[in-house]
Amino acid sequence: TALIAYTAVSPRAMRRLIDIPALVGVRLVLFGVDDGPAALRALVADLRTNVSHHRVMDALRHCVGPMPPEVDAAMWEVLAHASASPPTVTALARAAHLSLRTLQRRLGEDRGPSPHWLIKAARALLARELLCASPLTVEEIARRVGYAKLDSFRALMRWAFASSPSDVRHGRSATAGPRWRMNLASPPVAISRHAVAELAC
Repeated sequence: TALIAYTAVSPRAMRRLIDIPALVGVRLVLFGVDDGPAALRALVADLRTNVSHHRVMDALRHCVGPMPPEVDAAMWEVLAHASASPPTVTALARAAHLSLRTLQRRLGEDRGPSPHWLIKAARALLARELLCASPLTVEEIARRVGYAKLDSFRALMRWAFASSPSDVRHGRSATAGPRWRMNLASPPVAISRHAVAELAC
């Protein structure tokens, strides 16, 4: 973690700082930002979102291994819009400029997970990021990642981390996350048909 104390940093200087390769993916903690100009506050908000997406993408790549480049880029785009709409299989296929069937085939060529599994894992990892780094309630986070029913969201957390949302929030996850290759990180958990339908929407 890099700790930066804000004194009088201009938005342009902050942008140049953010672009330093060594700081990409590093969590930055800033003090006194509310005293800065509105442009700087907006920039810092964008940075926090960007860093959050980096962490989710890094965790997802760790879960599934290398993804086809177009799928990797598409998943980044889907996560970049996650605050406005939850990750879905349809959004992933659209971002990759592929039909759902072609997306399934493309992932299958590399013996990768299905699009549904990939979105499910992405939602779980995004939920963990929100649980650990935001003041949102469990119900709000469930809706943010695409689950209208809290039971479906709890099942997702059990599947991915073998823990409840509350335990994940407090750093008490039983596992590091879902695994595709060996899938030994956590046993399969039955998910309702309603939850599966939510992934596709």
